[in-house]
Amino acid sequence: MNLPAWLLACLVLAMTVAITPLVRRYAIARGLVDRPGPRRSHLGAVPRGGGLAIAGAFAAGVIATAPGTEVAWMLGSALLVAALGWAEDHRALPVRARLAAEFGLAGVVVMVLGP
Repeated sequence: MNLPAWLLACLVLAMTVAITPLVRRYAIARGLVDRPGPRRSHLGAVPRGGGLAIAGAFAAGVIATAPGTEVAWMLGSALLVAALGWAEDHRALPVRARLAAEFGLAGVVVMVLGP
């Protein structure tokens, strides 16, 4: 598929806008919300997991336009980071463990693809 970049960006944006209400409904139904607190910047309860809509739409756009081994490594690691965020939305993960996993994934991609 050879779409102009602006059209691809519009399609990814439209997918994100379409998926977000579904993710929001899921989060609210399962009580996945951030409540206001001293370390939070919001004033009311905010549903978690919105990054899933962005990651899913972005992944679909990448898959549709950029096949190849290098893209697969980068997309795979990005989706693993998104899955880690999704797990964090469902239950608190230790910050150090999450950071170590993210750095580890980045390190693997750099080792495989080069600097």
